[in-house]
Amino acid sequence: LRGDHPAAHGVKGGTSTEKQGVVKRKGNKVQRKKGKRIPKRVRGQEEQVKLGLLALNVCGLLAIRSKVATNLTPEAGDMMKYEPSDKLRQVLSMMKAQGVKVAVLSDTHHDKEQAEAVAGILNDNGYGAYWTEGTVNGLMRTRGVMVVWDQKEVIVNRKKTESCSIIEEGRMVRVEMEVTRDGRELAVLGVYMPVRSSENREELDESWGALRNAVSTEEKDVLIGGDLNAETCEWREQRGAKHVTHADWLLDELVEDCEYVAQARGA
Repeated sequence: LRGDHPAAHGVKGGTSTEKQGVVKRKGNKVQRKKGKRIPKRVRGQEEQVKLGLLALNVCGLLAIRSKVATNLTPEAGDMMKYEPSDKLRQVLSMMKAQGVKVAVLSDTHHDKEQAEAVAGILNDNGYGAYWTEGTVNGLMRTRGVMVVWDQKEVIVNRKKTESCSIIEEGRMVRVEMEVTRDGRELAVLGVYMPVRSSENREELDESWGALRNAVSTEEKDVLIGGDLNAETCEWREQRGAKHVTHADWLLDELVEDCEYVAQARGA
């Protein structure tokens, strides 16, 4: 989901070099006057650089203990003790091939050690990461969310305590970003929402309520990515679905009330 807040920037869409007029906002409308080229990197007026975005349920994303680097080779560093699993290699290949600059990986199943190991491998490949670990359910570790960004294209100031935060353990994180080429500031919320069964109504209300509270105070443009476990009304209509779950209703309400735009699969 994408939410564009008018106070966060001037012009929307297009490329950073095309000729534009002076832009004024009147209510929700944009008025143009001809004859002025907007500088490429003037904050608040520049054309926005388009970002490659990815939301992926990975159903577990592991790093594997290296057979070469061990505790007997401390000079290798901690991250050299791990190598990517086949699935992690596939995710990295997908991100590089498709030019992904911001990704949300949900249902990671990470504990602290695995999260740090995967983040280390991502860092070696030029990506930053922030996460919430998975939670233990019986004998299994489930849930977990990791937000990933291309460090050449996106700046995250980890020294600011408010720039990265966990909204809900195992389910939801928030990362403040600045796009290097146009100076735009974003709040990226990575989520893994509860499954949409009737037995989960209380859990659904709690998690969607936490998400609503988080976005209600945002002044930056907002991206919500991950596994929402819900469908928009347009997508349900397109595929002929007749049943509307409680999660679907909560998603519809968020999209309508906050004026968000669904990005995945068109409808």
